[in-house]
Amino acid sequence: MRVSLADTIQLETANRAVARTASHTQPQLGRQPLRSLPLLEWRQVELLPHIRDFLWNELRLTLHPDKVSLRTPASGVDFLGWVNFPDHRVLRTTTKKRMFRGIKTKEGKEETVQSYFGLMSHGNAKKLRRKIENELKNIA
Repeated sequence: MRVSLADTIQLETANRAVARTASHTQPQLGRQPLRSLPLLEWRQVELLPHIRDFLWNELRLTLHPDKVSLRTPASGVDFLGWVNFPDHRVLRTTTKKRMFRGIKTKEGKEETVQSYFGLMSHGNAKKLRRKIENELKNIA
């Protein structure tokens, strides 16, 4: 990927702005030079110092340096066993595997299956429900 002179100047300007806004009282964990990042990620990462500054100045909160990840809404937000997208929600893969393991372990017990159906009613899981119904036919 080619980087233009204008992009290089923007990166240098952003690096200087990050250095200027740094405070002696604020922890400087996780600040890295923007030039080490691909240009497409740079647009997202340029927001992180502003977010970090706001959290520290207004709320006296810090971000954990290893647990911060900026993603697009298209990649979804993982929360409580679901991956939430702007227009729908799907069950996390590990939750699905655990669910099938639980059904097999309890030999398709009706209460267990109904519990999982209740869980799936909160998202887009019609295909998964059919798959469980087919699995129950194989168990019986």
